Amino acid sequence: MREAETPLETARRHVAEGEARCARQAEILREMITDDHPQAAEMARRVLANLENTLETSREHLRLEETEAARAAGA
Repeated sequence: MREAETPLETARRHVAEGEARCARQAEILREMITDDHPQAAEMARRVLANLENTLETSREHLRLEETEAARAAGA
């Protein structure tokens, strides 16, 4: 059984997972462009934009958790 993650560990994991999702979606987009599927490419572009927005939110959350962890370590 896996031990519970700290909020900082969870935030780090979410960023790593988001980066992997964005990278995979970018691959899909490139495939759609290469294979000349303009409608699918546009859909893939929109999905990628949503994933990138979510990733940025996850990165902001990670920064907050890092700040909190640093503050707690200095307390």
